[in-house]
Amino acid sequence: MRLRPRARVVRLGAVGCVAAAMAAAPWPRGPVGASSSPIRHVVVVLMENRSFDNVLGALCAERVDSGDPAPCDGTRQGRLPDGSSIPLAVAPDVQPSLSHSVASHLKGINRDKHGVARMNGFSTIAGCQANPEPGHLPYACYDQYDPQGSDAKSIANQIRLANAFVIADRTFESYTSSSFVSHLEIVAGTHSYFHGDNPHYDRANHPPPHGPGWGCASHDDVAWDDPVQGPILVPSCVPDQNGDGPYRTSPVPYLPTIFDRLDAAGDTWRVYQESLNAGRSPCSYFWECVHTTQRDNVQPTDQFLADAANGTLPDVAFLIPPNHLSGHPTFSMQAGDNWIGKMVGAAEEGPEWDSTAIFVTYDDCGCFYDHVPPPVPGEGLRVPTIIVSAFAKPHFVDHTNATIASTLAFIENNWGIAPLGDEDRGDYDFSNAFDYSQNPLPPVAMVDDPLPAWEKRWLRTHPGEQYTS
Repeated sequence: MRLRPRARVVRLGAVGCVAAAMAAAPWPRGPVGASSSPIRHVVVVLMENRSFDNVLGALCAERVDSGDPAPCDGTRQGRLPDGSSIPLAVAPDVQPSLSHSVASHLKGINRDKHGVARMNGFSTIAGCQANPEPGHLPYACYDQYDPQGSDAKSIANQIRLANAFVIADRTFESYTSSSFVSHLEIVAGTHSYFHGDNPHYDRANHPPPHGPGWGCASHDDVAWDDPVQGPILVPSCVPDQNGDGPYRTSPVPYLPTIFDRLDAAGDTWRVYQESLNAGRSPCSYFWECVHTTQRDNVQPTDQFLADAANGTLPDVAFLIPPNHLSGHPTFSMQAGDNWIGKMVGAAEEGPEWDSTAIFVTYDDCGCFYDHVPPPVPGEGLRVPTIIVSAFAKPHFVDHTNATIASTLAFIENNWGIAPLGDEDRGDYDFSNAFDYSQNPLPPVAMVDDPLPAWEKRWLRTHPGEQYTS
């Protein structure tokens, strides 16, 4: 394996001191939660770019209308900047991609001068106002999937899982960020001053080669909120404890990851992903991972199927789909849902079902409409989250405020591992979603609905339109 050139990191005052202390200080392990918990395997399935109301909002509204004993917080209506309401349209299986930068998040949330989130600014997001001609949606981000409608196949497996197990309807982005920061924080428990927008390659100011993905191999830069200088561009590579990794000097401090903690505790982990240097590969963001044997824990997603069938799942697994199966707008949502069904179905059918907890969630909002204000200033929008386990409460809704980092908190508390950062430390860990005293729930059958022939043809003939991060 050819490794990227390394550059020594230049530390900044207090930030550097904190990083050094983090690296040197022992991290005492608390009581080992796994000794009293039946959960021996956690699988985090991280899909792409959807808000809660876009995926599960209609299901929740339907539950409320029907008097379901487990109602969840969804809506069929959206609000515009002028205060008026419009019905959320039926979402097509292949949706256009919207801007989901930090600025777009803030536009959608649209806080007033008192800081109150009005949740009515989504129509001002780039890409939301689609073609106004007949047959086109007037607002491309004011739509949702209907579990009973013509587009039910787009989320068929997610609806089955949501109805059988747990919906966490108060799970928010920890930060108003796009995919890069979400994938970083889900393994590090912090966004560590990374501003939230995705990395980019600056051809004008930085020499080639431009490598693959977004991480240490890419030569990409990303916005970072320097505590002294303010916003600057830095390499999209978190240095190791020696300060090595970024292709040029960087003020970013070393960050430990859940990979490091699990290794130190003698626990096993894997990231199932098509390649080490894929764009949304959390290992590739950390030189401590990509430059050590930790990189060998990145395995293709087909290996997950084998591990589930053989009863050899690691203690902790992160499942990250290929781009075209990620549910990202401009790809098929149904293809992504089929992939979820294939992966969850493998765990359900394997010998470790009774000791596994699966969290199906999304990395950011997309930014599709959602009506629930973030409970904490600085947090982003709600994302769909479904918790699947033999010990998940059946047909239950967890209304506790949570974030993307709550899955990390669950892992840490289950194995008695110290928290990593400012976002998982003290964060809710989805404990209300489980009942370890109940009789184990049976699996729910997954489906695999083939895409219509016309849609397959369209996707083949529009490859240039299929992915913007």
